[in-house]
Amino acid sequence: MFRQNEKHRQMSLFGTVHQLPVGVKKMMDRSWAPAFRRLIFEKINERRSLPSQGQAC
Repeated sequence: MFRQNEKHRQMSLFGTVHQLPVGVKKMMDRSWAPAFRRLIFEKINERRSLPSQGQAC
């Protein structure tokens, strides 16, 4: 069954990112990853990949 992904919009409170040293966090913020998340990942239309109602999964 398809369930739309909404978890990427909110950071996990207990995720590993919060346990990283400050220098590593800053380095990650200056990398390509935040831009990819904002410009590409969040704009993916997941509903387009749903199978049609008449097709088997």
